[in-house]
Amino acid sequence: MYAMKMVEADRDAALHASFTQEERLATGRHVHLQNNVLTFGCLVEGALDPGRLRHAFLTLQQRHESLRLVFPEQPNGTGGTAELRPPRDTSFHVEQVTSDAPDAGLRQAQVLVAEAAAAPFDLATGPLVRLSCVRITPVLHLVGCVVDHIVVDGESCTVMAAELFRLYSADGPDATNLPSVRTQWAFT
Repeated sequence: MYAMKMVEADRDAALHASFTQEERLATGRHVHLQNNVLTFGCLVEGALDPGRLRHAFLTLQQRHESLRLVFPEQPNGTGGTAELRPPRDTSFHVEQVTSDAPDAGLRQAQVLVAEAAAAPFDLATGPLVRLSCVRITPVLHLVGCVVDHIVVDGESCTVMAAELFRLYSADGPDATNLPSVRTQWAFT
């Protein structure tokens, strides 16, 4: 049986892509395939504050460094193949559907999230995660998240969704009661 040993890494050292990431960068950096994209959505009933959701999204990015990774085509001289960027809200979008009927509005919202998933990511410049807040009615929203598989896996999406809404519902930065992040992306 194979068991991985967790070792502490120097977070200030050069960042290197994993073997799987390097393989993707070498064979498909500029190829957009749907199996390289993970998408999930949450239907939110009730009022939703887009500004507060934006803040929760930025906090989530700060909390999980994999959401801030990029893979420059020309490494920056540190010897690494990956870079961390500060949290950015350029990939946060608020949209509204045009239909007054909730069912038709939901279908329109799903199309908007699907269009976000169809847009290629630029692995060199990022960001590699997009969040859409689509208002269907004043009390019905679809929050859709699209992320490149090079920085997360399916289980990570479950964690992201739970933490995003926990951060959103927190009354202040200390009210989240989220456990500290014990591990981050492994750079080897």
